[in-house]
Amino acid sequence: MTILNEKPISVLITGVGGGGIGEQIFFALSLSKYPYRIITVDHDPFNLCLYPIDKSYLVPSATKKEYFSKLLQICKKESITALIPGSEIELSIISKNRDLFNKENIFLPINNNDVIELCRNKWSTYLFLKNNGFSAPKSYLWSESNKIDNLDFPVIIKPCILSGGSRLVFVAQNNEELSFFCRYLIRQGIKPMVQKYVGSYENEYTIEVLTSYEGDILGSIAIKRNVQGRLSTLYRLKNYYDGDPLCVSTGVSQGFIDDFPNIRKNAEKIAEKLNSRGPLNIQCREDKNEIFVFEINPRFSGTESLRALAGYNAPDSLLRKYILGEDIKRLNYKKGIVSRGLYNHFTNYEKYNILRSFYRKKK
Repeated sequence: MTILNEKPISVLITGVGGGGIGEQIFFALSLSKYPYRIITVDHDPFNLCLYPIDKSYLVPSATKKEYFSKLLQICKKESITALIPGSEIELSIISKNRDLFNKENIFLPINNNDVIELCRNKWSTYLFLKNNGFSAPKSYLWSESNKIDNLDFPVIIKPCILSGGSRLVFVAQNNEELSFFCRYLIRQGIKPMVQKYVGSYENEYTIEVLTSYEGDILGSIAIKRNVQGRLSTLYRLKNYYDGDPLCVSTGVSQGFIDDFPNIRKNAEKIAEKLNSRGPLNIQCREDKNEIFVFEINPRFSGTESLRALAGYNAPDSLLRKYILGEDIKRLNYKKGIVSRGLYNHFTNYEKYNILRSFYRKKK
């Protein structure tokens, strides 16, 4: 799909709240030299990126049956050229219905559906890594009828299917804690996966590999995470075994951008083996010169604007390549430190219909 004209491209970004993926995609496209017309949607009227943009809409939660028809209606009304999902659940829904968007000539800068569904299931991801010769923390499925004996603690407990970020991720250092957290997830209707806690938080990386839809790698970039402070640390625990403190990231990354050739090369091999097309985000730790991959997310990441600040703007690059027809071969970037913080924004709800209508419903 290539459109060559002077009219600004109308891009719809979903799930723009909570400081997550959609918000980061919005900020990355805002850094582009190309004047995109950006439309955002979310189900929560308090989300910041509904306001400083060209147009925005409130939509039902993606778990509601009317979500998809509302989204398609907005795409037609606003003559959307490209649609970028900003959350895990929306990515899955949009991917499964991509034929409907193709009929409307709407470009979806997302990965293959097979890759999306495999990587959303963390047990399938583990088996893929193990079966293809990549190192991953030893993992198990836990159930009431299938207790795990002789575990090498500490371990991570997390849902088999994640919805983004580090929600409902726990650390256990003995069988009592393991049983408590696993049973807690089961009571929430979530299948728990147990994974060996590997290495140190000081050697954790998040890597994006961007692949063209013809199969060529357009670039890869690694951030060595600085897992410290309230934004980046979900929790920090005393290690019962007298090692380094046990830290789990919130998924809000900051840290160092450099070459990290071994880390990036390993990630690119994974992308090639997966037959990835489009964006792919990989998280790993390096321990004793071995790279352990513990997460693969088949989408843009929560660090897109940080990478864009360094010159590596993945969402913009795919739009320019496949809509504007630009010849993009390889993305380059600058080395440096990326930092994050909070900022504030005041919205006068007499000016914005979204908040006005929301408050009317609440009264």
